[in-house]
Amino acid sequence: DKYNVDADCVYNGQEALDTIKEDVSKYAMIFMDNRMPVMTGMDATEKIRRLGYKNPIIGVTGDVLDEDINKFMEKGSNEVLGKPVNNEDLQNLLIRYKIIPHGDADSFQ
Repeated sequence: DKYNVDADCVYNGQEALDTIKEDVSKYAMIFMDNRMPVMTGMDATEKIRRLGYKNPIIGVTGDVLDEDINKFMEKGSNEVLGKPVNNEDLQNLLIRYKIIPHGDADSFQ
């Protein structure tokens, strides 16, 4: 709501995969938490890429060692955000991928 974007939320990697299968081009960006039940975010990311999803997938994880980040990237993430997610980092990422306009940064505070 803060950034005035429509968002869908699912509760595990399998639900993410099933949702994307319905319409691969529906979403401009996916945020994928790694630690989810049923299917991890890394595994879901890899499978979503195999479906032909070309837009950004942003991994979100508390595991921020280089090794963990590299694994997420190898599975198809464009970037990885560490938890807890910083609002400024999130805003900059949304601007960089043109999900929200650059505009006045104060309008999102």
